[in-house]
Amino acid sequence: MVLADPQMTCKLWLDAAKKIISPVGHPPATKSLNGVPDIVVDDTRPMAGEVLRGMKNPSVTEVLVKRSDDSARLAKLAESGFDWGPVCELTTCLAKWDHKAAVPVIHRRFADLFTSIEDDFPFQGHAHDLTAPVANMIDAGLQAGEDDLLVHDYVAWMRATTPSDFHFFEPLVFMPLWRHPDNAKMAELARWLFLAQDSPWHPLHELKPIKWEEAITSPLVGVPAFRELLKRELANTSPIGDFQVCRGGLSTDVRNSGGGRASYYAPDVDVPESGVKGPLRACDYYAAEVSRLEGSPRYEMYWSEKRREAAGKEMSRFLDQWGNCFRDRGKSIDSYYDDFALPKFRLSRLPHPATPEDVAAGRAIFSLCDRPDAKVRVIDLKSYPAIGRWKTLQQFRLLNPVPIIPPGTKEPYNEKFLNGLPKELYDREGFLWQAEEVLIDGKWRRYYGFVGRHIIAKVPGEEIEVLGEFTDAHPPW
Repeated sequence: MVLADPQMTCKLWLDAAKKIISPVGHPPATKSLNGVPDIVVDDTRPMAGEVLRGMKNPSVTEVLVKRSDDSARLAKLAESGFDWGPVCELTTCLAKWDHKAAVPVIHRRFADLFTSIEDDFPFQGHAHDLTAPVANMIDAGLQAGEDDLLVHDYVAWMRATTPSDFHFFEPLVFMPLWRHPDNAKMAELARWLFLAQDSPWHPLHELKPIKWEEAITSPLVGVPAFRELLKRELANTSPIGDFQVCRGGLSTDVRNSGGGRASYYAPDVDVPESGVKGPLRACDYYAAEVSRLEGSPRYEMYWSEKRREAAGKEMSRFLDQWGNCFRDRGKSIDSYYDDFALPKFRLSRLPHPATPEDVAAGRAIFSLCDRPDAKVRVIDLKSYPAIGRWKTLQQFRLLNPVPIIPPGTKEPYNEKFLNGLPKELYDREGFLWQAEEVLIDGKWRRYYGFVGRHIIAKVPGEEIEVLGEFTDAHPPW
């Protein structure tokens, strides 16, 4: 066995370890809506190496521990920051195989990393190479139930790194924070990172090459301290650049770094053909990014200052009410993270009719239990969340209306056929997270909890059409 041979290289040990922990069989079903991965089921497939569980003298666990220590020794001799990535990955393989046995090894790896940093190995600019392995090791240890020492390791790691240590921004550096926001020490670290004046991650400091829009629309939204930062910046009127809006979309220039954002919605009638130019304020920048989140209020830079101020306040209330719905609740010790994907809005199924307390806590969209004698029942959504079309919604006019294709129509469609169909003028589709009925005058009346691109609402059942999937009229998230 490759792992049992001390003469092999770290790369070969890592390749062998990955084969042992690789899952067997087809991956769990992933709910894909309109081609966009939505709800990812945690992978509980057995590992390819399960047949080796009974191996003794040495066991697979003992061999993995030995090879993790051996690879760390070789990395120290190499004196290169690049060599620590495979070492951390090998330790993560051990964590996937045996959570408990990995905890002391993870502690040793962090001690090695800190020693290497103190010895000035080429770290600056290469922190991104260790981001995923370090985040995975910490998350694996926390899932094993070892909170205190591992959180201490992570806190020390984050305090030892700065934005200048990254050639490019890796949101995964914050994964332990967004997966364990209720841990007291994690919460304390988050407050220092995002709110303390002496934190190098504070947005008042020069954050290049950190791309803050990647953090604003990441699972960090589920971290209370980060939401506090967002709310504060939503009131920050300091100029940070310029913006220009034309009929086809929006472009911005932020601190001379450039940037842009396409628009799916038709501009308001008061936008001239020549477009609108103006100074870009910090509050505009943050609000435009937060408005990309599901359910978040709409925000347009060409609006009047008074209207933008009102929208910013509404956005702060949105973060207070629904921020926790963007938490990452995954359990898989895998760090795949799509920088371009937005965090998903999530509500857990309630086993009972929602109460006003559930609504206040952001666990439900509405409550029909407004009277002690109200008779309310939960309606099971066969697909959770279901996809729905709010038939009467006329708030978000599409920039490019699309033909409404009748259900069951088979492709290919010719141009004449498409031109003869009525056009969908508005964005009316979203997720249905809640369905309940209340008894009124002897009849059950149904309501849905609807979450669209810029709206969260209680909608009468007769106004909702349940769909099997999104149509082409639904702009991508």
